[in-house]
Amino acid sequence: MSSVSSRFAKPDQALFDCINLYSPARSIDNILMLDNLKRHVPIPCQIVGHIDPDNARQLVLIDSSEVSATKLQSWLQQQVAKNHHPKCALINTKIDSDHIKLMEWPQLVGIFYSNPCFDKFRRGLNNILNGGLWFPRDICHDFMSRRRRAPSRNIIQPAAVKITPREHQMLEGIYSGLSNAAIAEMMRLSEHTIKSHMYSVYKKIGVKSRLEASRWLHDNYALLESMKENRSVG
Repeated sequence: MSSVSSRFAKPDQALFDCINLYSPARSIDNILMLDNLKRHVPIPCQIVGHIDPDNARQLVLIDSSEVSATKLQSWLQQQVAKNHHPKCALINTKIDSDHIKLMEWPQLVGIFYSNPCFDKFRRGLNNILNGGLWFPRDICHDFMSRRRRAPSRNIIQPAAVKITPREHQMLEGIYSGLSNAAIAEMMRLSEHTIKSHMYSVYKKIGVKSRLEASRWLHDNYALLESMKENRSVG
């Protein structure tokens, strides 16, 4: 990384008060990087051969070329088991490296490929030091593509749904596990009328069956109760 005159923005010191560059081999490249960091970052920076997991306000830069992905994964697992959550970022990471797979660990807040220009590294590190994340775009795209699935239920709270008092009674009946016949008897309506109104209320809450309505009620019962309270106040 070549030196540049631009300085780092002042980091959020409530999050980080130092940067520890983990480089057991103390390579020449990392010594030069440390020199750059010391001249540009307004918090202490040092090379370390051991990571102190109890220091919650450190940012650990880990040289991927010096620590295998398997060893790093084992270390991350140990920290979780001990309830330690040091924030780490990987540097000198190869594009096809297994280290990329470690981005699923919440302790990992950034990945930098090998030999980035110092300005890009500075922008990424600035973002991390102020509470953000920094991952290459191709890694994020792959991560999202592999994990996006159609949700098994509605994930948007239907706050604007308008339920009539009669529909509310029907939904209460479904929530209580009553059959259509039992709901009809409770409301003194025919079962045919109940079925007709059911289709209407299903459409309002965005479901297509009694089973889906039961799931909706399980997830949104508090919302249903608030509708009832709002009607009584009005």
